[in-house]
Amino acid sequence: MSEREDREVIHLVTTLERGGAENQLLVLCQEQVNLGLKVRVYYLKGKGELEEDFSSIGVTVGRIDTIKKWFQLREQLRRKENLPIHCHLPRAEIIGFSIIIFTKNLLFVSRHNAEQFYKSVPKYLSSFISQLILRRATNVIAISWAVRQFILEYNEVSKKDFAKISVIHYGFNSELSLSNNSKKKSIDSVFRIGTIARLTKQKDLKTLINGFDLWQQESPNSELFILGEGEERIALQDLISEKKLSDKIHLLGRNRDIVRFLESLDVFVLSSQYEGFGLVLLEAMQSNVPILCTNVSALPEVMGRDYQGFFQPGNSKELSLLLRKCQDLEFTSKLTENYRARLDQFNPKKMALRIVSLYGHQ
Repeated sequence: MSEREDREVIHLVTTLERGGAENQLLVLCQEQVNLGLKVRVYYLKGKGELEEDFSSIGVTVGRIDTIKKWFQLREQLRRKENLPIHCHLPRAEIIGFSIIIFTKNLLFVSRHNAEQFYKSVPKYLSSFISQLILRRATNVIAISWAVRQFILEYNEVSKKDFAKISVIHYGFNSELSLSNNSKKKSIDSVFRIGTIARLTKQKDLKTLINGFDLWQQESPNSELFILGEGEERIALQDLISEKKLSDKIHLLGRNRDIVRFLESLDVFVLSSQYEGFGLVLLEAMQSNVPILCTNVSALPEVMGRDYQGFFQPGNSKELSLLLRKCQDLEFTSKLTENYRARLDQFNPKKMALRIVSLYGHQ
């Protein structure tokens, strides 16, 4: 193998839309480019929202959306050996597997979610496909201990392949200064509560809306801002209308200016039923906004297990009580005091070095 091939990696990802797994792939690719690797990214569908971001850091971006393009990539890779093909999200894993079986290259898989591998098929079939792919993988990267535990408990990997799973947390640029988000609120100013989430059942925004409803009855100067899109939009709009909160709850759709949004908030809430990691929590920490979130899956790994801003999933009353406590500056100071230490644990360069070492690159 040539030196150039030895320092090359191909990433396959389902989409390049803005999301946790896609944003983290951008961070990983930036660090791999910094380490001197030649990096290519191929995505399967969508508008390629992040394509320009990848190109701007020196990554070659392509799209595999036809059989012809799949065949062309497969033929390119047949002329190489031991090249790492790193796959992210289920459809990309399937495409990567279909290429690997015709070539002499290496399959690496990152599992980003604590959920059934392929949700549109029965569990037994999803488990069979997952095990088949992971059997061929050289290494499996779980982005949290919670994801690793899910893979094991739900038979996503066969027992003889357990040893292939490595836990490597997401990386985050903690070298940036924390925001000085300590603006003083006047008594009659709006108390701004917000979240960034796909409008899906996983994010359980109904609990957030119900918790906000209980809270705003006590504090009518509060408003809730939800940044994101998804299939639950109509159901959420109906719930908001039913509770007569259309002037209090704002579904903002997508917005690229995440930092400005976060820095406008008094409290950030993540009401998810489960999370593979919860990258948005690191973004909220960076903006120094007090965080309330469910005590599920990987979230204690991100926030620390003794964090005081946890509530139980689906418990809107508990959430409303925590929102009341966030009126107390002493309480919110306790929430934010360890954000720097938490962010420092998720170093992007260390993450990239661990992943590159799995490839066998020196």
